[in-house]
Amino acid sequence: MNMGADFERRFQMRRQIDPVVLTPDQAVPLALWFTEVLTNAMKYASGDGPAEAARLEVTLRMEAENRCRLRVRNSVAADSGAEDSAAAAEDVADRPDGGLGSRLLEAFAEQLGGEFVMEERDGWHRAELRFTVAEPGQEPDGDAPGGAAAPPEGEAAEPQPPSGVA
Repeated sequence: MNMGADFERRFQMRRQIDPVVLTPDQAVPLALWFTEVLTNAMKYASGDGPAEAARLEVTLRMEAENRCRLRVRNSVAADSGAEDSAAAAEDVADRPDGGLGSRLLEAFAEQLGGEFVMEERDGWHRAELRFTVAEPGQEPDGDAPGGAAAPPEGEAAEPQPPSGVA
């Protein structure tokens, strides 16, 4: 697969996708999280040599108790390219203020009520997000956009004015 402006750059893609039904309040932050992670994976992925294709793996799996796991992995070269990739990952993930990408990933994970990890090991960089899939009509555990806390059981919700009306 060729992607981006560099037509000489090749990727070997592997994917494993389970069917997952999400509410809009979960689909949007998940799509944004995935886009940010995949963009970085494509930017820093490398093969074992100049003629080798970089490898990308995307896994979306449903697990026990309505938990979902989205993992994106990319290969990193065993030479100095791996050091560059590791340095880039550390630079984003370990800055006291966090890089913009890192802060976005954290915010999207929080909106989903989930948690994510990034690590580099054994020639692979991995970004993984785990969260609970909300039932239709149920708000996610996190701070979903436009989401309001449900009233206690037995109490009616107060009517809200339309958006933009004071």
